Amino acid sequence: MKIEHLTVTRESVCMADDVDAPHEEQFSFSPPLTLRDAIRKISEGPYLASIAGGQATWITWYNEMKVAVVAQQWTEPRFLDDIELAPAAGSVATLYFQYLAQK
Repeated sequence: MKIEHLTVTRESVCMADDVDAPHEEQFSFSPPLTLRDAIRKISEGPYLASIAGGQATWITWYNEMKVAVVAQQWTEPRFLDDIELAPAAGSVATLYFQYLAQK
């Protein structure tokens, strides 16, 4: 299945970033995207904060399951499983980016 609407949140990277917390945004994709492509598109844009030194790392959670690692220094996310997940009918698909600093 493909995702058309996605609610995304992320952790702050520093105290100054806390001003805009919880960093919730709604993303819509037309045409709908696979989960992998949605994560790629979000990670390529300005949504995830970058840090000085260029090595911010994020664990990506999809509906409370770890699905990918995104790192500022990588060209692509690295996915933890080779499965495509889709929201259950009537549910809201959510992504949460957990900040791991420079790990």
